[in-house]
Amino acid sequence: MVKTLSDISLNFIQNNLHKLDDVCKLPTVYKELLLEQIAWHDLLTESYVPHMTKLFSKSLTKINFYKCEQISDNLLKSIAASECKLESLSIIKCFGITDDGVQAITRNQTELKLLRLRGMKQLTDNALKLVWSENLIVVDLKQSSGISFKGVDTLAGRNRQIKELYLWGVAEHTHRSRSHEERMHAYVISLAYHLGPSLEVLDTKLNQMCDECLVAVASYCPNMRILNLHGSSKISGQALTKFSIGCPGLKVLDLSFCTHLCSPPDVEALWTLPTSLTDLSLIGILLTDTQILVECLQRLRRLKCVKLCGVPALNDETLAQILEHIGAGLTLFDISGSVSACLTDKALEAVTQHCSSLEALHLSLIPNMTGTGLLPLLRDPVRATRLKGLAIGMKKLSYEVLSEVVAQCSNLERLHLSGVTCVDDEILTTLAQNCPGLSRLCIKGCRLVTDVGVCELARHCSLVSLVVSGVGSLTDASIFCLANCCPQLEEIYMNGCANISPVAVRYLKDCTIPRLFVGHATPNAAPDQLMARNLDTGQFCRVDKLV
Repeated sequence: MVKTLSDISLNFIQNNLHKLDDVCKLPTVYKELLLEQIAWHDLLTESYVPHMTKLFSKSLTKINFYKCEQISDNLLKSIAASECKLESLSIIKCFGITDDGVQAITRNQTELKLLRLRGMKQLTDNALKLVWSENLIVVDLKQSSGISFKGVDTLAGRNRQIKELYLWGVAEHTHRSRSHEERMHAYVISLAYHLGPSLEVLDTKLNQMCDECLVAVASYCPNMRILNLHGSSKISGQALTKFSIGCPGLKVLDLSFCTHLCSPPDVEALWTLPTSLTDLSLIGILLTDTQILVECLQRLRRLKCVKLCGVPALNDETLAQILEHIGAGLTLFDISGSVSACLTDKALEAVTQHCSSLEALHLSLIPNMTGTGLLPLLRDPVRATRLKGLAIGMKKLSYEVLSEVVAQCSNLERLHLSGVTCVDDEILTTLAQNCPGLSRLCIKGCRLVTDVGVCELARHCSLVSLVVSGVGSLTDASIFCLANCCPQLEEIYMNGCANISPVAVRYLKDCTIPRLFVGHATPNAAPDQLMARNLDTGQFCRVDKLV
């Protein structure tokens, strides 16, 4: 995969704005892309910013800035001065922006449909003071800990048509007093009252919700479709039952680590979950009552996605009983990280027998599985090609199973093989040749892999995410190949890869189109290490070791 002509042209323009006078004639969609890419590559130097005004116009409808500390209040004010009518404003982890800049860019934006201020810890409630739009549907304030629920409630009071709220990390403080939590919960209740039937998606986390909040949502927001209660350890079974009754059309529910629900009488609330559910997560609920687990899931016949990681009540027998009733409709099944040795290959036989529509299967970190129970599924050409995501990072994974995966699952997009010691260049070569749509791969700790396998993958697959941490044999050759062949790469983890030089990493960052996140901690690297190509052999090697 290589850059398209459009990508190359945009790259040329973004680096030469100071030389081009007719950039203002570009279609709006390209102006928006250029603004995004200039921020991705930190080109907003003091001398370059004045030339960016060529991209500002009334026709702009979308602004997307991601992790660029060069973005300032003055830049946002300049964009606002163009009198553009934005429909989407997304600013993520741009720490040079204050409340003043957000107020400037949101003032009089009456067409705004999406507001995303994620990871903006420096913002306060004042940032939301001027947000008003009859079209505002989505508000995402995740990890913006300086914004309180009072500010969100005030925003909701002015924009009562909001349908989706993402609030994980809002008002997150290390030390909370009881009175602080009570005020926060009061604002959550008020927020539910203000939005009422309009609210369909609520994403919270880590005790942002209490029983009173959940009951208020059930009372005021009957059209709720998606609710995330991840880590809400204070939610009781009684409140969950009231919520299930009040929101009968719920589609997605995340109860991960809701620890109250693992013991009687609260656990009985699982019997009352809405039968409309299509996606359910019970990750980390230490439920030991096998009867309740089985009966809870057996009655939810519309389920398509189920996550049961770390549930002690799950074993070969209970898994078979569950899948007998709901397996045919499942498209995603996640039982990774079993806390006991109760799951074996016999459980996979039940998966193979009952799960005829699977598109994603997660089995990582299960100690007693070799994967052989999946062989009939993998050898069925219809079912194998239906699979798009596999996580099979198991120490005992059979080489036969792995070979079948890379040979038969030709539509794979995501593959997780962390810690699978039998992964080698031959496996990666076969994977590259058979799975051209692969975009996300994890081969952490697969020490038999070399540059040969990674380069083959880069040439055939347009990778977006790659994890090669612990693969110590990789050198700059892999990085240069990724730079030339994978322009859409968004993240790469290569911790412990001491033979990869910082120079090559910087080159890779320059070559990718989106902002690239790099994890490259090398505590085992030699302090004077230098990598270079040997002109005689064409191989990359350590110059400091050459005699």
